[in-house]
Amino acid sequence: MIELKKKFIKSGKLYTQLYKDENIVIYLIKILSITVKYYEVFKYTTHEKDVYHNDSFEVYPNKDDFGNWAFSCTSPLSLISIIKQHFPNVTYKKELFNALCQQ
Repeated sequence: MIELKKKFIKSGKLYTQLYKDENIVIYLIKILSITVKYYEVFKYTTHEKDVYHNDSFEVYPNKDDFGNWAFSCTSPLSLISIIKQHFPNVTYKKELFNALCQQ
């Protein structure tokens, strides 16, 4: 299984994975040129191997997925609201709250 990266830089933004379980993945995104940060939460999804991957892999959403199974917001409080609304099967584990409180 090819896992999502825990931390990476893309298009001038630093992406840091805060949380991952069998239901959701949460990233904190910091825009490097200014002091702005926001969160992305999306459904944990995997795909089987294909012509580009020799193994099954975890999926990061593309721009068309946002609003469907991926969402972004600017605060931990908004993040919790999105999780409650769009991911009702998520249990509020101690690790999830700890990840949000550290930011």
